[in-house]
Amino acid sequence: MAEISEDGFWQLVNEEWIPTQKQLDAIDSGAIPHEKALTEQSGEEVEDLGYFDSKPPHETLLTHNSNMNTCAACGNEFEGKNARNCPGRKCRNPICLDCDPLDTSFQKKIGLVGTVVDVVTGDIASLVGDKVEGGLNISRVRCKQCVKRDQREDVMLISALLSFIFAFLLLAIMKLFLPFNDFILYLLAYSISFYILMRLFYKFYSLHLKYIAPLLRKIPSKFKNIITIATGAVGATIFISLLIGSGTDYSDNAIVGEWYSTVETFEFQSDGDVIHSDSSVVGWRVQDGDLLLQLAENEEYEYYFKYQISNEFLFIAPYEADLRTVSDNDCVVLSGDANATNQSYWDVVILNPPAWCNV
Repeated sequence: MAEISEDGFWQLVNEEWIPTQKQLDAIDSGAIPHEKALTEQSGEEVEDLGYFDSKPPHETLLTHNSNMNTCAACGNEFEGKNARNCPGRKCRNPICLDCDPLDTSFQKKIGLVGTVVDVVTGDIASLVGDKVEGGLNISRVRCKQCVKRDQREDVMLISALLSFIFAFLLLAIMKLFLPFNDFILYLLAYSISFYILMRLFYKFYSLHLKYIAPLLRKIPSKFKNIITIATGAVGATIFISLLIGSGTDYSDNAIVGEWYSTVETFEFQSDGDVIHSDSSVVGWRVQDGDLLLQLAENEEYEYYFKYQISNEFLFIAPYEADLRTVSDNDCVVLSGDANATNQSYWDVVILNPPAWCNV
């Protein structure tokens, strides 16, 4: 005798469940399968109105579960509220407990201490990972949306910082071709450096995820912190060195060296300092073809002079208050020959001064 299901709608024949005559008669009388009823009523629970199970025994009846959610990290579905909110800023995307397990009581107790340690040691691992540190070696998993956002912000921040250094390198090259002042050239060099570094970091990041990240996960966190601090220290040293040295190296300028006359002597040094015979001039620089001098009596101000080097002679004359008119009656001429301290030297030399210099 065939085995009949409890509701009488299925019978087991040759190890296979098939509809009974009761089910066939019920369908002929207008009964509706339970699965079809759920679909027609938007998944809401149905009353006993002649519906019957459309699946044989031991097979799962398809039902609608409104409590199913999707993990924002792994993409798998989970039931109910077995999840944690993403630790990203202003993000409440759910992450399943398989990806981000709940903290143990011990982890909660050391969480505050771990936060202090993270602040002291520093870590840029967020650039290359999908976790954030929340305590002593306690990692929280972020959703994919936050990971991409934070990685984008990290790339922009690191590119902006490194551009300060690389801009100096570009600046040295751009000075050879572009006739602009140093500030404008530096802004242009910084913009170009920022764009190039952004592109390179995005390219590096895609390669990093594929090849480097699996290796970095094997490195202890403390060792990575040491590398981070050491790299930051080296980078800061290079940046400070370039910052101090930039704009003060005039070694390629023809005015660098010693210049003589019968009344005074100048030594224009490559670092922008001046050694003057009576110490009245202490500094110099060149801007837009003009010579700017700092006087010892008022080092806060710079005084503009027009100058020209012709053969072994240096001609210098101050500008009037409008910074356009040259005071030609105050023109000074000096020579690179040390003998120029003697009047006999000037008695025999032939000068060819510029039109604005009346000597």
